[in-house]
Amino acid sequence: MKNIRIFNFDSIVKLLIHVIFLQAILVILMLIFPEFKDFSFSILQDDRTSLSERYAGFRGLGYATSVTYDFSVIQSVGLLLLCAQITKIKSKKQILVSIVMFFSILVSVLVSGRTGWIGIIMAIFLLAIQLCSSKKALQNFLKLILISAIIIPIFSFGYMSFAPSSLKNSVSNDIIPFAFEMFINLKENGNLETDSSDVLKTMYFNIDLQTFLFGDGYYVDPSDSSKYYRETDAGIMREILYYGILGSLIFYFLYIYIFVTLMVKFKRRKLNTYFVLAFLMFVYYFLVQIKGDFLLGSNMGIKVLLLIYVGGLSLKYKNRQEV
Repeated sequence: MKNIRIFNFDSIVKLLIHVIFLQAILVILMLIFPEFKDFSFSILQDDRTSLSERYAGFRGLGYATSVTYDFSVIQSVGLLLLCAQITKIKSKKQILVSIVMFFSILVSVLVSGRTGWIGIIMAIFLLAIQLCSSKKALQNFLKLILISAIIIPIFSFGYMSFAPSSLKNSVSNDIIPFAFEMFINLKENGNLETDSSDVLKTMYFNIDLQTFLFGDGYYVDPSDSSKYYRETDAGIMREILYYGILGSLIFYFLYIYIFVTLMVKFKRRKLNTYFVLAFLMFVYYFLVQIKGDFLLGSNMGIKVLLLIYVGGLSLKYKNRQEV
């Protein structure tokens, strides 16, 4: 057999995974060691005091300009990318590394923002599709489960035995109630919602036809630049208030074009896993836009997508084997 190689698009995916994993490690270190967090904030020259205090010190971690909901989205995209690589695991060492990466990134998602749950669910969905269609994916997944069954009890014992009491209290009293609030509410009152989702509902309101069509030309409050125009943080609403639904559709078309181009490229080259990955990211990006102006305001989200887009365009040959 002779392998026909394509441009190493996988290297771009792996690069993104490693960068996201590094961010996860930084988040965990800042969570465990307050001294490291203080040092990090000092060199970043980024005042996150109010955010940190509001969430008992566990939010606002990581080395980025925005470290809340959009940070959790990008971190959870790392889980999607990691799950897309399951068929490429070839050794026990890679299995161990994948487990460490997955759970580290998962922790960073949960302490950053609950919006990342969408990405977690999508990552599980992508994994399930591969398990149903690939024997190699199923074999690697079973190995991952087996090794996880050994690692997790060891980690749990180490956490219970050696973790500072302050960290344990923070996990029990602050992090878990925050990260799992929607599920706790679902169990207690039957509503899958959070405090932030309740606030989000109030940020969509009626506007006149002219504003809906053409916008008012304001992105921030003209009398107070520290506030968003009409005090709404909802992404779709902010775009409409700025340049109306017509301008919004033109802007959204650019994203649609990028994602559709990627999906067509992957489909033609029979890279089915990446096709599903691109589709899930497409849905994810637009879902997140409901909460905040992710498509225009998230530098991380734009850069990740453009890297994947450039890599996708570089594919030249079908991913196949010749006998």
